[in-house]
Amino acid sequence: MRKILLAAALILVFCFGPGCSKPKKASPTPLPEVSIAVARFTQPRSMDDLLAGIMFSEQPFVGNKVLLELDKNMQKTLTQSSDRKFINIASSYSCQVKTAKISKEGKTALDYWVQVGACLDADMILVPQVTEWRELEGSGIGAETPASVTMDFYLIDIKRQQLAGRYHFEETQQHLTDNLLNINKFVKRGGKWVDAQTLASEGMRQAVEELGL
Repeated sequence: MRKILLAAALILVFCFGPGCSKPKKASPTPLPEVSIAVARFTQPRSMDDLLAGIMFSEQPFVGNKVLLELDKNMQKTLTQSSDRKFINIASSYSCQVKTAKISKEGKTALDYWVQVGACLDADMILVPQVTEWRELEGSGIGAETPASVTMDFYLIDIKRQQLAGRYHFEETQQHLTDNLLNINKFVKRGGKWVDAQTLASEGMRQAVEELGL
């Protein structure tokens, strides 16, 4: 109860004081009108699957059910957050399967995704990858273990065969009293603990904005 009262008091202090007055960040330059494909979510299982960064340890297997839900979430986010028409995930998946059957010997993850984009006749391809996924254990009013999500969104230029952009999202939800900098998130989430898919949705919206999609 004391934590709840403290959080409420802090909200009043921050929202009516300088704590809520943040300078607006300039919006990224939108991408030109090019054809962009959206790949299915994948989980890198080795360094060979990564487009950037490193794997510090082997992550628990996410599972196809979660990946399919992420795909639906991504499609919904793109529809709501962008006016651009994308080559949809279903079309991309058929090329992912087709390209995976080709020998990968001597090829990098970038080579693979360039081939997938070429298969789709796209100018660019958005490749989302999830590297950490932990579900909420508990409920909206009390969490034994908070949700945690780490994702990367890579935009690949097919013609130049190189990365055109990357957005990294990583968050483990924290209680307001543990980190006052999260006050805006705390308010938007209604002061509740959210599940991993909700965190992922936030990451997707941020990626669409930051990559100029």
